[in-house]
Formats: sequence, C-alpha cells, structure tokens
Amino acid sequence: MRVLVLLTDFGTRDPYASLMRAAARRIKPDIVIEDLTHGIPRYCITCGAYVLYTSYEWFPEDSIYVSVVDPGVGSSRRGILVKVKERYFIGPDNGILWPVIEENLEDSEAFALDEEKVSPWEVSSTFHGRDVFAPAAARIARGEDPSSFAYRIELGSLRTLSLTYSRDIEGGKCFKVIYIDSFGDVVLSSRGEEAEKVLSMKKAKVFLEGREIGEAEATRTFSLVSRGEIALYVNSSGFLELSVNMGDFAEKFGVEIGDEICLKQ
Repeated sequence: MRVLVLLTDFGTRDPYASLMRAAARRIKPDIVIEDLTHGIPRYCITCGAYVLYTSYEWFPEDSIYVSVVDPGVGSSRRGILVKVKERYFIGPDNGILWPVIEENLEDSEAFALDEEKVSPWEVSSTFHGRDVFAPAAARIARGEDPSSFAYRIELGSLRTLSLTYSRDIEGGKCFKVIYIDSFGDVVLSSRGEEAEKVLSMKKAKVFLEGREIGEAEATRTFSLVSRGEIALYVNSSGFLELSVNMGDFAEKFGVEIGDEICLKQ
C-alpha cells in the first residue's frame, strides 16, 4: 500500500493539515498518511524544497508526496504531478519539487493537474492542498493513472529552484542560508566536494551580510566544540551547516533565510 507523505507550511494551530488528510480519506478511506512536517516557515519555498529533497528517500520507494508551500495559490501557477521512478510528487509548480526532479531527470515524467477532473467537489481558489493536491494523491493511491485527471507536460517547462549557490571571494567563499532548523542551526547552500573543501580550512571567520560575527571551528559535529562556540560541519543531509553548541546560531546573530554568509581563512 502506498504511503502519502505530507509537507506544508500550515502549522498546527489551524485545521488545514487535518483537512488535507480528511480529503484524501474521502477518496481512499484506508490510505496511510505520514506527516513529514507542517512547520515549514510560512511562504518559504526554498525551505520546503530543502526538507523534501533531504527526506524523501527515507520513505518507501512507492510513496506519494504532497508538498504545499504555495503563496501563489489560485493564480496562474500550475498544480503538477511528477512521477519519479515509482514515487509520485504533487504540489504547486513553484520550484518546491525541482531539486528532487533535477536529480532524477531521466526517470521523471511530469503532468499538470486538471482542477475540473481531479476533485469530486468544488475547488476553492485558496486551498488547493485540500481540493486539488490531496485528491490527486488519493487517486494515485487507489491505483488510478495520472492521465485520468492530468495531462502530460515537458519537464523543461517546470519552475526550477537550486539549493546550491556559492561565490568565490579572496580567501574564502560565500553561500546563501537555505534553511534554519528549530535549534537555530543554519544550513548553507553547499554540499558534496565543495562543502568538504570548506571544512579543510579548519577555522574560518564568519561574515553575515558583510559583517564579521565570529570564528567557526570546522569539525565533525557541534558537540566537539566548546559550549557557546561556533561549529562548522556537514550535517546529516550532506549540507554545510553552522551552529552554536548548546545555543541558537540564528537567534544569536540575527540570521534569516536568504542571507549571505561568507567564510574566510
């Protein structure tokens, strides 16, 4: 049985996440639903893309993922469904699905959802999570082919979004903040060989939007630096990360998503 995995910026105060689950169960009453998170910062498409990209492979290979961070709901932006091997990814065409697709281009097929066909009830212009995306997921879960409620589109027509960015400066590199977790740890837009090369600096001066804020020690994990000190390491998802041991890096230094952080020897 396929698992439906939900990711949104809805939070838990309002009924929106529960209504998505209810909508899916109207169509497939026995559907299995997992909540990846409903705590994505409001409107932060990059944050949603990061969490989806770094989490999706932990779920069964035939899972269905509905990702809703959708400030453009009700506008001309498309709702899309993308099949990646045996997995299905559903959400707005605003880049939130793109990092997953980009890594699997040869194994991906894209469809645009037909709002008039996908939902058995009237579609609200402000709640496509309930009225479009959840029904589409439930119909896939009960074995329907996407062609019954969507039409094929070119992968090249999809909105793109990159989780990696860097620029060289004298004695170092600059990156963008792409995610901040609940501990205040700051994820930077670097992974793989580039991130490992940055760690070879051992110690790095940290600049936030051009202002020096401290010195970070390159390490395997934050617990290996003294309490209150800045640690620089590759996180469990393979991205470069800054934290304050037993503290909150983002709060201490006033970091926000999209800020530029430079690391210099």
